[in-house]
Amino acid sequence: MIRRWLPHAVLALVAFALLWQLAHRDDDFFIHWPLIGLFREDVFPPVNPFFPQLAYSGHYGRDLLGAGLSFFWPGDFQDLLVVQTALAQGALLILI
Repeated sequence: MIRRWLPHAVLALVAFALLWQLAHRDDDFFIHWPLIGLFREDVFPPVNPFFPQLAYSGHYGRDLLGAGLSFFWPGDFQDLLVVQTALAQGALLILI
């Protein structure tokens, strides 16, 4: 039973998340976009982009994945983050 409706549910969730991300962009770009830029320039471990003398003490997994995938993405990395977020939500539904 689950095998029959799971692919449809995942596709519906990914489509909804993608449309939601396109209509309502993330509002925390002020910290994430500079971190992605630093990761693209091989700055690791991450530093606080606004106070470089301080180590960054936050979560940066999404930023690290986005920086790595952005080398293979033909467009802007901001569009990549929209697709990455939608696919991550679909993967989360599969894991649940």
